[in-house]
Amino acid sequence: MWRWVSPNWASLRGPLGVIWQQRSVTSLGVSKACSSPACRLVGGMSSSKSSRGGSQTTVDLEQTVRRELTLLKAAQQRPTIKRTQTLGREVDALTGASPNSLESHLLKEGLSLATMSQFLVLKDTWSQLVQSHLTVVHSSQDLDRVLIMIQRYRTKWKAMVQASNKTVLFDQPLYIRLLKLTALNGSWKHVHVIHDYLKQDWGGLSPSSGAAIAECVARISPTKKYLKYVLSLQAELAELDAQSVFQASNYATKVSQGLQIANPRFQPQPRPTYQPRRYESSILSALNERDDSSLQSQMSDVEYASQIQKLSRRQFKMELSGHQIIPSVLAVPVDRKVNKLVKDLLNHWSSSLEQTIESSYANPSQTPPSNPMSAPFLSNISAPDLSQIILDMVVYLCKTSEHFSPPTKHLEDMLGTAVMIRSRMNELQKVHPESLVSQIEMLSKVYARYMTWFIRPQDQLCHREAFEAIIHEWNADDLTLGSFKWAPQVRLAVGQELLNAIVHKLTINLDAGSNLCLNNRSFKIIGTNVKSRTQLGETKTFQAFYKVLRTRGKGRELEEVKPHPVLTSLFAIGKLSDLSFPVSELPMVVPPRPWVSDSSGGYLLHEVEMTRRPVEEAVETPRSPNTLLPTLDALNQLGSTPWIINKPILECIVEVFRHPKKYNAYLKRVGIPRHPENIEPPSEAMSKARFRDMTRDQYKAFQQGQAQRQAYIQLKAESYSLWCDTLYRLSIAQHFQDRVLYFPHNIDFRGRVYPIPPYLNHMGCDLSRSLLVFAEGKPLGPKGLDWLKLHTVNLSGFKKKSSIRERMQYAEDNLSLFLDSASDPFGGKMWWLESEEPWQTLGACIELRNALSSSDPTNYISHLPIHQDGSCNGLQHYAAMGRDSLGAKFVNLIPSECPQDVYGEIASILERKRSEDAQAGNPIAILLNGAIQRKVIKQTVMTTVYGVTKYGAKLQIAKQLKDIENPIIPSDKLGEASVYLAHRTFDSLNEMFESSQKIQNWFISCADMISTDFFRFVEWETPLGLACVQSYQKPLHSKNLPLGLRSLARKPNTSKQRNGFPPNFVHSLDSSHMMLTALHMWRRGCTYASVHDCFRTHPATVEIMNEVCRQQFINLHSYPILEELSEAFLQNYINEDTKQKLDPVQLAKAEQTFRAVPKKGDLDLAVVKHSTFFFS
Repeated sequence: MWRWVSPNWASLRGPLGVIWQQRSVTSLGVSKACSSPACRLVGGMSSSKSSRGGSQTTVDLEQTVRRELTLLKAAQQRPTIKRTQTLGREVDALTGASPNSLESHLLKEGLSLATMSQFLVLKDTWSQLVQSHLTVVHSSQDLDRVLIMIQRYRTKWKAMVQASNKTVLFDQPLYIRLLKLTALNGSWKHVHVIHDYLKQDWGGLSPSSGAAIAECVARISPTKKYLKYVLSLQAELAELDAQSVFQASNYATKVSQGLQIANPRFQPQPRPTYQPRRYESSILSALNERDDSSLQSQMSDVEYASQIQKLSRRQFKMELSGHQIIPSVLAVPVDRKVNKLVKDLLNHWSSSLEQTIESSYANPSQTPPSNPMSAPFLSNISAPDLSQIILDMVVYLCKTSEHFSPPTKHLEDMLGTAVMIRSRMNELQKVHPESLVSQIEMLSKVYARYMTWFIRPQDQLCHREAFEAIIHEWNADDLTLGSFKWAPQVRLAVGQELLNAIVHKLTINLDAGSNLCLNNRSFKIIGTNVKSRTQLGETKTFQAFYKVLRTRGKGRELEEVKPHPVLTSLFAIGKLSDLSFPVSELPMVVPPRPWVSDSSGGYLLHEVEMTRRPVEEAVETPRSPNTLLPTLDALNQLGSTPWIINKPILECIVEVFRHPKKYNAYLKRVGIPRHPENIEPPSEAMSKARFRDMTRDQYKAFQQGQAQRQAYIQLKAESYSLWCDTLYRLSIAQHFQDRVLYFPHNIDFRGRVYPIPPYLNHMGCDLSRSLLVFAEGKPLGPKGLDWLKLHTVNLSGFKKKSSIRERMQYAEDNLSLFLDSASDPFGGKMWWLESEEPWQTLGACIELRNALSSSDPTNYISHLPIHQDGSCNGLQHYAAMGRDSLGAKFVNLIPSECPQDVYGEIASILERKRSEDAQAGNPIAILLNGAIQRKVIKQTVMTTVYGVTKYGAKLQIAKQLKDIENPIIPSDKLGEASVYLAHRTFDSLNEMFESSQKIQNWFISCADMISTDFFRFVEWETPLGLACVQSYQKPLHSKNLPLGLRSLARKPNTSKQRNGFPPNFVHSLDSSHMMLTALHMWRRGCTYASVHDCFRTHPATVEIMNEVCRQQFINLHSYPILEELSEAFLQNYINEDTKQKLDPVQLAKAEQTFRAVPKKGDLDLAVVKHSTFFFS
């Protein structure tokens, strides 16, 4: 049942400065707003805690700092910028006091400030907050606010650290950006303050900061008060190398004018022609040759080329709107009255919201928002735009809350992100005062020129170079400037305001019969219809949305927002008709904007992170622009591969999805989830009220019933999530089925590459992969048909252990089954349904049928990607690093007639060890006679390279033993048996992959020492030059730290650092191999795509890809990977600072560990060239 938690309505201030009066809430909407008994109502609360003190809503950083941080009193410095009442109220939340510095507490833990910056979120958070405020600087008053914030943060930072420490709070680029904004919006008062900060923190002017000062000199007229200062600043500017300053500004006109004012003799040199940057890594030296003779267009279709500009305008328009409505594949006609009622209700709310927003933010000093941090960000957006953002969230809540409700913090972040995106779009549309064009107009012109190169690539060797050359030629460097991203605290503060508006401002009127009343009419919702009549009698006003507390795992209470049951019923009618998606969750209809830096690329207008990482473990990784080039170019090549929807497969999948009862027998086999409504519930368990009367058997049956009930609830939740995922994927595919599609890519912290759109992409499950084929078709050629046949057999999984000749013979013998599957998937012999990858197998059968039915198969234009998968790719990299001949044999680095079965070999060694133990009288070994099968240990062998522990292996093996068709292990012996097999499996792996295990153990030892002795994260650089930081961390619990500091002080999570480094390092290697293959395939003029260690290309170019793939694997492992890693550890962790802080014995042990690179075997890597099953 619900539990009502009554707030103090009389004193409750709403989100927009409105005092809310107490209103009665009847049982209507309380008993139905949430179907879970684990929920309790928090009747429209806007305060931070319920009466029980349970659920805390968003608390912004300033409040957190005030409440939790214990800092020294701020130094008695008079602010240079005058504080107004509003500004004072905003920054007052930053105050705090403590008798000791933060560093003194950390020193008790043996930490220096150099390491502190990695374990405290404070420094990065303050920088992110200032950067956020810089995005909404449009006036002198805005600059005042930012400078007051910077002054306060600097004062508090100096109070926290020791006076002798030279670590500064803010980086130089932040001050440079602030100076550029001052040149447009500020005065010499602001320049003076920023210049002082810059000198205190970073000394004299650099070319970049000098360029920003020169722009201020050119734009801001000096006043009498600051004339002396301006003259001294000009003199300082004149001492710099003017040409270097001019070059650092990318040859900006205003900077040139400022330099000439400071030094009249300065003669600016013309901007030089664009010079492409060279790759620095030695393994990329071959790609530095300037030869574009083999480059080919990734989309050469003449008709497509004529439409590319029109498609570009459509993509720009879609991204400006921020989201797109897509019809659902399960859409049913909705009554016109229902649509009109929903539209009228939303219009009614919109008018009310716009009036309140305008009155609240027109003069924030009189009616401030409940959270002062949000004011400058909300006032930057128009009332209609804010109202639309709120209504989009309202529709989302009404349509989804029946099955799923995210916590309020998640909703607030969604709302804050929507406001951030809208603010960015507004900025991009502003006309520049000098160029008289907006950034969007300039970008559209640059992009149109880039499309000319994309259709016919020449002169520049890659997408990045082409885009950079155009920007350089048109002096449009602003298009590649950094990020427009608000700090999480800002997004949450903004989202809190808007969510409070939803809960407190939006209301509905109901009559005595609980019917919705609007515009003097009463609407009764009956199923999927609405009956209306003239409103009779009085109505009562109710909140449209309520906050509830739901108990989730481990007794945690999370706050959620639920719509009134009447709204749930109304919006449920058409919730499957249209689906709304953010642009960043959809593929593009034109090629992505090339990545030119780690903050510029991907979608045309929407900003996405190049590196994805968990928020709680986000650590900025410093990366050199030049060492990043191979990664940028690989991402651009992969993202520019054009795709189209495989229509025959889409039609077949949609048919099954729409008629689950008709195809119920095949759903599990083809990977289509059932809707929760189609899952049969378990029989009812005995009532708990009779617990005392139960016999032992009855109580056991009751417990089993309860377990079944919990499993049913979990199954329904998982099924609904999977069902929605399939619905979204199919709906997006159907919407774009006549379009050429592109998928912008990004990386994780290890360098592994992923497409950004989450639902439809070529990296998902079998169903998702089957929906996409190459847009650019190519003739099969003389060997393409054989590759199609072999591909079909490989996908089926029926001939894994067979030679290529045997697989081809199987294809010829069963060709009729392939063709039968293509012609009648669910009416014929259905051979494809037995495949491991059924939908992809069906697609291959259809492509094979079409090729054979053509007049000349060699000229048949095929669009189907052919896969070549690595064989235990992680173990392949280990064997190559250690030159392990024995291990290399079993992972197919060495040529053989048939593929080696590493899992079967490990099972054989394991059985030998079990037999020896059984003869010695081990009872568990005797019990396991006949139980050791390949599938029992396959998962453990597969994941051992990815850091699976013995405990994890035990769980994996126990599950497999339990799932054996005729289990021979009693349930009470399952634990002992799985522990025994886990230990013996690791022993068998050590025997087969001795060198690999030594390398893995060395990785673990190094990571353990780095995180434990040095208190640092493990860092390394891939052979391609990508810097990686393993930022696993946890709170620093210590009695030496004040209570408030414990939530901010962090330290490396040693367990995760140790266990995560081996798999993460190997993942960075397989990513490097994939990127090398991508770069060389592009230079060879071949279409290429990948899913980690699964490479794809056209049937006609598979042999080229196989050659490139093998050569680049040899190239990668010819690089001294382990030796370079050892040297990097020595340089990064054993330096002057650590020599002063750490015990000499610790340092000596660490140095010995870092230098103890495992010895290599005698494997000749050249044999990989001739190994058929290395990738097959």
